[in-house]
Order: sequence, then C-alpha cells, then structure tokens
Amino acid sequence: MERVYIEWEDAYEGTPGWQSLESAINDTKKPMICKTVGYVVSENEDSIVITSTQNEECVMSPLHIPLGMIRKIKRYK
Repeated sequence: MERVYIEWEDAYEGTPGWQSLESAINDTKKPMICKTVGYVVSENEDSIVITSTQNEECVMSPLHIPLGMIRKIKRYK
C-alpha cells in the first residue's frame, strides 16, 4: 500500500445546546488543521481512505477524508 502524509481541515461542532441564530453565525473559529500519516486503502474523485494499521486481510480504523478538506498531500513510494 502507498504511504501518504496528509494535512486536512477537520470539521468542528460549535457550542453545544440551544443558542440564537446570531450566536451560531458568530461562533466561527479557524479550522482545525490535522496532520495524518497512513496507508492508502482506497481513493476516488470524492475522498481518500487511509489506515495506520493493517494485516493481510484487514485494516484498523479506516479514516475517510473528503478531498475538499485536504490542504496538502505528500505521497511516498
């Protein structure tokens, strides 16, 4: 499997509980930038799926990242 380094913007949840629409609009923060290293399980025009652990038949906790959230990807051979 191909190894990759990906920098991507994660979604975040605002303040929990009921709040006014104005408060929700103003509850903006800078995106959380995540840095992940893993092995490509699959890839298509919408997303990439990577894992950090695998064996011959299984992968552990596959991470699905929409391509629109990716800021940078570096591929290793």
